[in-house]
Amino acid sequence: MLRIAIIAGMGLAISISGAQASLRSPGVEGRGMDAWMQPPAAPAEEEDAEALESRGILHQLGLTVPRDHAEAVRLYRQAADRGRPSAQYLLGMMYEAGNGVARDPAEAFRLFRLAAERGDPSASFKVGLRYDKGQGVAQDHAEAARWYRGGAERGNVDAQFNLANLHYHGLGVAQDYASALHWFGQAAERGDASAQFNIGLMHEYGQGAPVDPARAAAWYARAADAGNACAQVNLGALYDEGRGVAQDHARAYQWFAAAAINSSDPECRRQGAGNRDRVAARLTEEQMAVAQRLVQEWTHRHQAANLPTSRL
Repeated sequence: MLRIAIIAGMGLAISISGAQASLRSPGVEGRGMDAWMQPPAAPAEEEDAEALESRGILHQLGLTVPRDHAEAVRLYRQAADRGRPSAQYLLGMMYEAGNGVARDPAEAFRLFRLAAERGDPSASFKVGLRYDKGQGVAQDHAEAARWYRGGAERGNVDAQFNLANLHYHGLGVAQDYASALHWFGQAAERGDASAQFNIGLMHEYGQGAPVDPARAAAWYARAADAGNACAQVNLGALYDEGRGVAQDHARAYQWFAAAAINSSDPECRRQGAGNRDRVAARLTEEQMAVAQRLVQEWTHRHQAANLPTSRL
């Protein structure tokens, strides 16, 4: 039975699955909305840095005011000059993307580092990412791990995920499956489906914890329910083999079929389709009817909930 195995994927997946994806890079959408929905306040010279940042976000997103990236940059800059780390980070994002200002990766990095040194977790992630990929700086996984750790300890999910990946592969830090499992766990508990999938893999293969197919199945199920195609493939395999769960070929068919129609990852989709067809050849007519009903229920629930596709 084909299944998704552990493959190194540095530079693309940042996932022990090796499935292709872009390195994680959160933007303004990663911050809470409540504080932003404030009306324009006093003139800029009378505003505090937080109010300036909030107005900048409104202009960047076009909320209650016309979208105006140049105005957002102006307001972020004023807040950043007053020492607000989150505004420094947001201004760095504008320079990185070239929104409202000429694109300038070097200036973006300077701002990210300034914000990270003042404790902004998203900025810590961005600095770590530059060192991880060697963009604008010499590639240095040890330095990447140091900055990722600063973001991870302050709750940044992407920093937690990438720090786990470095520990898993032994890049810039000693290879340490227990530490990898810990940081994947931190990201997984905050709803990261790719981290949930990786924890499932580590429990299935006994990396950082004893081999435990039942625990692997539970983590795969969380990721599969969130739309992770690779978790759907591996959960289907456990149902087909009766490992960690009661053997159930109809359930195996359900999860393979879900992966086969999941456009998020070509390799997982291909393996899902192949495994689905192999299982289908063994199903009785009654079992196939049950399997197809399960697929329809999953599809309807997935569409109704508008669940995200895999980020792997």
